[in-house]
Amino acid sequence: RAIKKGIEEGDALPDIWYTHDVMEALSSAGFEILHGRAVAPESDPSTPWYHALCRDYSPSGLKRTPEGRFVTKYLVRVLEAARIAPKGSSAVSAFLESAAVALVKGGELGIFTPMFFFHVRKPRKAT
Repeated sequence: RAIKKGIEEGDALPDIWYTHDVMEALSSAGFEILHGRAVAPESDPSTPWYHALCRDYSPSGLKRTPEGRFVTKYLVRVLEAARIAPKGSSAVSAFLESAAVALVKGGELGIFTPMFFFHVRKPRKAT
């Protein structure tokens, strides 16, 4: 629940539905369910979707590592205190950081997917 809430709040999303709730809503709306599954695990098994948020120790990806996020957090605070960055920049940075942490945890635990595919069909009306 904490991870779900972190993703919702950090990404400014409404209540994220569970996949079974999505399928139930589609069925209740009268759709014939042909298929539904999370496609993220099979899209690139060697590079999970959340990898871009956490484990890139290249020069351009350092900012996504825990160490890079730590540096970014304090750099934004300094820039805000020096009035180089606008007031509230630290709060926005922390907000986005919490989202990234929750997304990575959700991905690692396999409890969140950004790629849920469903294929449904609207039944033809009887004439």
